[in-house]
This record gives sequence, structure tokens and C-alpha cells, in this order.
Amino acid sequence: MASATPIESVDSELRCSICLGTFVCPSTLSCGHSFCLLCLEAAWETASSFSCPQCRATFPVRPQLRRNVAIANLVEQLRVGDGMAAVVMCDICGDGHTPAVKTCLRCEMSYCFSHFRTHVENPRLRDHAVVDPTASLDERRCRNHKRELEFYCTVDRSLVCSSCTIAGEHKGHDVTMLKDEHETRKVRPSE
Repeated sequence: MASATPIESVDSELRCSICLGTFVCPSTLSCGHSFCLLCLEAAWETASSFSCPQCRATFPVRPQLRRNVAIANLVEQLRVGDGMAAVVMCDICGDGHTPAVKTCLRCEMSYCFSHFRTHVENPRLRDHAVVDPTASLDERRCRNHKRELEFYCTVDRSLVCSSCTIAGEHKGHDVTMLKDEHETRKVRPSE
């Protein structure tokens, strides 16, 4: 496997270890670990005690979650550098002014914070592949097979589609379902 470029290395540091996506409204805990605000809220929604999903540091009371402006600005600068500066709007709001926080690949819709919460809370929609907001759904599909990226290759540490695992360059590699990798990262410290 080729070594990562400096941009790729920085990009990997700007990913939430809960959802595996680029930070959306990043929040930093007192232990120093950062997560998407929505991911932390979801992880702590029914919790009786509060701990860092990455290092397991415990907090006596629920921490106040605030947006980490420095990390948010860095994420935005990298998006501008990648030509991704266009803000994706919520498809449900209809006002054209409410930015999306996530895009569902199965529904092919982008959701703002409040509509995404409704999507997450619906048991029938929980297995949907949800990614950072994207205007082009093709960005979240396999470049070779045009299929949904639904697996995580632990060998190459990359997202892959089912065709990649059967007949593609990831054939024979150890892969997990993306949603299973997501759950695993919620319960164990990130590598």
C-alpha cells in the first residue's frame, strides 16, 4: 500500500471515529478527542454515564458540546482545496437556505440537522448508508462498479462496494460491513 500524501494524512485526522465521515459540526471533549456533534448526541442519548467513545475517559456530568471552530475551519479549507466548497442544502426543508449535515445514499436525499435526526430515529431507515453531505451521489459510489460503498476493507483501510470484495482489487481481503465497522468504532478506541 502506498504511503499517504500530507493532504490525505490531514484528511484522515478530520474524520469522526463514530460515523467515519469528515467532521460535521466538530465538537472536542476535554480529553482532546473530536467527533461530529450529532454523533456524540446520538451516542449519549440514552446513556446514564458519559464517556469519550474513543479513549473511554469518563465525565461526571454530560459535557457541554460546542462547535470546535478551528477544526470546522480546517475542514472547510480542505473542502475548498478539493473543489467541494459548494454547500449542500436540505432536500426536505425546501427553503434552499438550510444546509445539510448528511446525505442518505439509499434515499438519495440530503438532510439538515433536524430532518436527519428524524431519519436516524426511524427503525426502518437505520441500515441506510449515510455520508457527509454531497451534491453528487456518484462521489459516494464505487468508481469502478458504480455501486454503493457499503463495506470497509481492513487491509487497505478504505470503503469498498460488494463487487470489489467479490471480483475486484479487494478480493480476499478482510472486509466488514460499514455499519458494523461503525458500531465497532463506537465501542472500542480508534486505531
